[in-house]
Amino acid sequence: MPPIGFTNALDVVHAGLLFAGSVMTTDGTSNTAKSGGLYVLNGQGKIAGNFGMQELINGPWGMAINDLGAGAQLFVSNVFDGTITRLDVTFGNGTAAVQNAVKIGSGYGFGPDSAAVVVGPAGLAYDQLSDTLFVASEMDDTVFALHGAGKTQTDLGTGAVVYQDAAHLHGPLGLIFATNGDLLVANADPAVSQDPAVPSEIVEFTRRGQFVRQYSVDPNLGSAFALGIEGQVNENVFAYVDDFLSTCTILNLSPGPF
Repeated sequence: MPPIGFTNALDVVHAGLLFAGSVMTTDGTSNTAKSGGLYVLNGQGKIAGNFGMQELINGPWGMAINDLGAGAQLFVSNVFDGTITRLDVTFGNGTAAVQNAVKIGSGYGFGPDSAAVVVGPAGLAYDQLSDTLFVASEMDDTVFALHGAGKTQTDLGTGAVVYQDAAHLHGPLGLIFATNGDLLVANADPAVSQDPAVPSEIVEFTRRGQFVRQYSVDPNLGSAFALGIEGQVNENVFAYVDDFLSTCTILNLSPGPF
């Protein structure tokens, strides 16, 4: 069996299912890169399904989920065609069934990359209250917003530019909300967008596009990857993946920074 090549498209729902994107390569380069689809895994870690081209999944690179209990909306970024797909799914019999698949975003830069294998639309963060999906686009060094992402039945294009900053964004990959409502991105430093002076940065900015701060997680390029955060009463639990060291660091932070 070829390597699955799990990506940053990884999330879980309260129904006990895990969704995991796959982009595989047999030689570690873009020459053999192809989509492995979006896996559905049950609570025992067994494969319960796989969504592919029929469901508009073409290189799942990032994901956000609107968990609705008996079902969910899965937002997936596709690295091989520069699009965003929304899957409306229901849960039952230990798996998920797609009721509707819609291309809701397109026009994002994508292509091969000598350092990152491939680049394209990546990290996603969904705000249910405003029905807005934020999209981190690596090749464009830009974060976009798709307004009405959960309701639209048509392609919204790239959406509105939220944050575009060549000085601070270098292949933004991971994308999450901070506990203060700001956005955090992890710079993947692909070959198409590198600055050795500021390697592997996590960047914070407001939803109005104002830069707040940045922090390097590793002196090597290409280390910042996935991000996670949870706000608790007395502290914020923040986690990041260092792709150079293949480690996950979990920090307990006092309330304030995020």
